[in-house]
Amino acid sequence: PDSQLRVLARALGGGDGGVAGEWVEIDRVAEAIAPSWTQRTVELPAAVLGGPIALRFVAVDENAAAGGVEAAIDDVELTSNLPACRG
Repeated sequence: PDSQLRVLARALGGGDGGVAGEWVEIDRVAEAIAPSWTQRTVELPAAVLGGPIALRFVAVDENAAAGGVEAAIDDVELTSNLPACRG
């Protein structure tokens, strides 16, 4: 339970000098050992939509005495069902 992978996102504020938003946790994997790749789908909250976004992946190991935590990310894909994305 002390080892986990946290995924955070934030709005970057666009190219008009806007201020980047706060980091928002959008997914967390904890108490799971996967011997193979696991596909996950996450809906982005409204707080990060509307422009460029940044993603942050944080591997946390609060119990280093039990061994290190390992995490790997592959093939990140952003998709949308918003009308603005149907060009």
